Amino acid sequence: MTSPSDPRPIAGEGAWALPFPDPDLDVIVGGDGARPDPARVALAEWALERMDALAARAREYLEAFAHPARVDGATWTTTGVESGRFGGDRADEVHLVLVTDRDEGEWRVRFRQAPLSAGGFHAYGFSYIPI
Repeated sequence: MTSPSDPRPIAGEGAWALPFPDPDLDVIVGGDGARPDPARVALAEWALERMDALAARAREYLEAFAHPARVDGATWTTTGVESGRFGGDRADEVHLVLVTDRDEGEWRVRFRQAPLSAGGFHAYGFSYIPI
């Protein structure tokens, strides 16, 4: 799991990159100029513990809402977990960042913790950022 002992600040963002053993997965959380927000670190760790289930749900969610030409039969790869990277992010919100072999963009699916739902989370929105 991640350790907040050696996070790296991201210049100009007010966010922090946390160490994670998988070099292909970025874990980014909000914070202040001195350190990452401990609640955001805990939420990112919560998401990492459920990565397989969250990634499967993210793919289902995107396939239900995105244009079929962009997602049908696509191979999805999770490239990041973010919490509080952007100022408007809710305190109970985590973003999974995915890419597909079908285009050059990033797909972000927003999840909220939902203790009474199956799995303890639910997807409630997505965005697409062309790269």
